[in-house]
Order: sequence, then structure tokens, then C-alpha cells
Amino acid sequence: MIYTLMGKDLAKKGVQFIAQSSEECKKCRYYPTCIKNLDIGRRYIVKEIKNKVFKCKLSGEVVLIGVEPAEIPLIVEKKKAIEGLMLKFKPLSEKKEELLNPQGLKEGDKIKITKVLEDYNKKMKKVMVTTV
Repeated sequence: MIYTLMGKDLAKKGVQFIAQSSEECKKCRYYPTCIKNLDIGRRYIVKEIKNKVFKCKLSGEVVLIGVEPAEIPLIVEKKKAIEGLMLKFKPLSEKKEELLNPQGLKEGDKIKITKVLEDYNKKMKKVMVTTV
């Protein structure tokens, strides 16, 4: 579990977000807890919420949350659609498109197929992956 801070009104179990930061964040005393332990550009899912509230100059009231890397939907060749298979991510499109080049994944990332879902077409299958 990774701990970070999130706006009090947004912090709900199951909420997914892409980690982002600003120059202002680096000056904040909460930076080591809030941003430093997250990988910017990655997708996370909120797993737990603590009752500790802090004041943030950018977001107002924030709470301590526990997060994990989120599962991300993706399409892969059918022959690679095996639960537990680990591979390097190579986008199927230059544009950030869901399933082809989803937000939260970067070219060369090590990913693990966590679930095999339905056929996308004759050659491709939809899967869920996480970064490892």
C-alpha cells in the first residue's frame, strides 16, 4: 500500500486517478507524503481512507489515503492474453486512446495481465493489466 494525500471531497474508495504534480507541490512540507512516493503519470486506485485531515494550498482540505496501482484495460494479441503473463508495454497507437495507449502506461513499462476479458476482434483480446 502506498500512502498519499487527496482532496477530502474526492477521496472515496474505488476512485481512480492519474498522479500529477506542480512546481508549487515541491515547496510544500507535505510533498514527501503527498507526491514523492507516487509515480507521476501512473493510474492509482483508492483502497483506504484515513481520518487525518491536512490543509493544502492548492486543494484545500486533503486526507491521507492508501492507494495501489490500478488495473488498466488494454488490448493485446490473443496469443499473449494469458493471466499472469508479464510483458513490456508497447502502445498500439501514438495517441492516448483507451485500450490502445491508455493513460497510466508508458512505453517500456513492465506490465502483468491480471484478467483476460472478451475478444476485441479476430486477432486481439481485451485484458486488464497492472504495472509491476
